[in-house]
Amino acid sequence: MQLLKALAALLILVSLGTAAEAEDARQPVPDAAKQKEAEKLIKEVFKAEYAQTKPGDKAVLARKLSQQGDETKDDPAARYVAWKEASTLAVQGGDMDTALAVLDKIAAAFAVDVAPMKRTALTTLASSTRDPELSRTIGGLRTLLDAPDDPAANLLAGKYLCFTKNDWEKGLPLLVKGADAGLKVLAWKELAQPDEGAAQMALADSWWDMAEKESAKPQKAAMRDRAKSWYEKALPSLTGLTKIKAERRISVADAGSGSGTASSGVSAASPRTLALDLGGGVKMDMVLVPAGEFMMGEKGVAEPVHPVKITKPFYIGKYHVTVAQFRAFANAAKFQTEAEKSNRGSSVKDGKWEEMKGITWRTPGFKQDDNHPVCAVSWNDAQEFCRWARKATGCHVCLPTEAQWEYAARGPKSPKYPWGDKWDGTRANHADVTWRKSDAVVQGWGSSDDVDGFAWTAPVGSYRNASWCGAFDMVGNAWQRCEDFYDDKYYQESPSADPQGPAAGEGRAVRGGSWNNGPGMCRAALRHRHDPGSRDAGVGFRVVIVSAPAKAP
Repeated sequence: MQLLKALAALLILVSLGTAAEAEDARQPVPDAAKQKEAEKLIKEVFKAEYAQTKPGDKAVLARKLSQQGDETKDDPAARYVAWKEASTLAVQGGDMDTALAVLDKIAAAFAVDVAPMKRTALTTLASSTRDPELSRTIGGLRTLLDAPDDPAANLLAGKYLCFTKNDWEKGLPLLVKGADAGLKVLAWKELAQPDEGAAQMALADSWWDMAEKESAKPQKAAMRDRAKSWYEKALPSLTGLTKIKAERRISVADAGSGSGTASSGVSAASPRTLALDLGGGVKMDMVLVPAGEFMMGEKGVAEPVHPVKITKPFYIGKYHVTVAQFRAFANAAKFQTEAEKSNRGSSVKDGKWEEMKGITWRTPGFKQDDNHPVCAVSWNDAQEFCRWARKATGCHVCLPTEAQWEYAARGPKSPKYPWGDKWDGTRANHADVTWRKSDAVVQGWGSSDDVDGFAWTAPVGSYRNASWCGAFDMVGNAWQRCEDFYDDKYYQESPSADPQGPAAGEGRAVRGGSWNNGPGMCRAALRHRHDPGSRDAGVGFRVVIVSAPAKAP
């Protein structure tokens, strides 16, 4: 996973010729005296930020200085130094994307060869990693600086751009120059842009067949997704068995998209809200989360703080999944054996067990109404709910990744809480005075002198705490399960675009805090882990939709 973070640099590395093309319009590099004066001023203005020495802090400052350079148009020395400092700090902070992007800004604006700076940046990264695969990859990337036609380096760059960044426009020409004969042929066919149904179907089949032979899950998913896009283009002209084949493969690709990295039917033009009909008069409200970028993490809470891009919009539950919504699933579920029943279950009406059409459903031991968040559900229970909801609604319902969840909670401005940077105990159901005065004090981390009015769970949407996208109770009320395994190393070295979580870890991630947690745990960036089979009275979930029918229910 460390590999993906470094590979973000490829977006810049593969366009090394841009500076030379603009050379005549570029300014000369400011003289040393003016640079020194500008550097002194920058370090004075950003003195507090420079005092922070952790990698995440340096990455944040790098982004600030990059933006400062963009906005400084009347002082060439200040612009040059701001960008140069940004690149240096980004390398120290492990943010290769920003580091090399800033160097390209310098190359476009000033008459200077940035290739040596890029070599230094890559060398620094190579010296800081113990990952042999990452070291080999960096070697390939450096090769592109001196030999842009090198087949192995082009293959590496092309595969990353196409399969990881989903940037086929830039990646396909590199695959054509790459060392993989099969990918070379498919890239040529792609660049020909077939517009006849049979040719589109054939290209889709080729990608699908290649995906079947691919062992790496991310690449397999990306290849299937590319096949899906061509099947969809061919579909209007298809008939009979060929049409059925295409439709079924599209369905398989959608079902295998997991947390939504594959192409999604959700777009910027999708309705801002969606009401999913779960049957029996029960609906689930969803809100649209536009694609964008934010700073993931918080100093002293979840580090390093690092930039993350969410490249595709998605829907997220306006509220936690409620007791009524989970009951709709429980009533519809048909489990065949007692053994199966004993492996599922969730929460209790007034602390009692109840049998519901084949599923043993166990509630948390305190009274809940239909509009309370369902609690004491395991990660496995939540997955069962998602599988049922996919069939019931025709939408790809799943648990959010940690990145999707935190982005929905914080948005582009990345505040500490969904409503801002200052804690307000009247905006979230947490361990407050009401909690302390009740018999709810069983296990919790800290409490406050706030009064939120509820000792246990509260009806969803009870507080003025909507996040930027309109999702309520992103902190407090009940922890929310995520798709990801929990792993600190992956978090520290995760890719900058659509991180999907590690392949393994210590339990599954939960976010947001609960009714029995103090303010310190109810933070939008805080991460915690939970066993996927456990059913804790403070843990629930909410879902996301990463693809939907043209006319969603």
